[in-house]
Amino acid sequence: APLIVANDDTGSPVNSYEGGTSFTNVLFNDQLNGAPVIPAEVTTSFVSSTHPGISLSGTNVVVAAGTPVGNYELVYQICEVLNPANCDQATVTVPVTAATIIASDDNGSANGYTGGTAVSNVLVNDELNGDPVIPADVNLTIVTDPADGVTLNTANGEVTVDPGTPAGTYYITYQICEIVNPTNCD
Repeated sequence: APLIVANDDTGSPVNSYEGGTSFTNVLFNDQLNGAPVIPAEVTTSFVSSTHPGISLSGTNVVVAAGTPVGNYELVYQICEVLNPANCDQATVTVPVTAATIIASDDNGSANGYTGGTAVSNVLVNDELNGDPVIPADVNLTIVTDPADGVTLNTANGEVTVDPGTPAGTYYITYQICEIVNPTNCD
């Protein structure tokens, strides 16, 4: 049987949040009998991957949206159509990167005598992957909250002022982190 060679590949980084194709056509550098593989002369199959979000679609390596940040591997196999036992395997390295996350400053006001809502939701001007944050995609936590009477509700992003709060400027520092990638924060 002619020699069949599947060569390792390195994919392009894929954004964890949206997913996508890391490597197009794993056959491009594979050989059959010393010549580039002709796709019709081989079968290509998925063998394994180090994360279920990394898969083979035809001859493309794809990353599912929501796959955590990391470097993964996918193993595929090619076999000669005329000699099905003539096979070789190769590994594709698949880098998955974090989406951009931006927590933007907010300004609000409320009457300290009567109290009320100073900011209805601190997340409205924040972004994940260039789009407005979807609250279910992030964890909202308080970093510093030195002020009595001014409170950030981490469940809904609302900043409230208690009745009887002295007039002044109060600062609360919050952080948003991507749930899929908990170290991707701002």
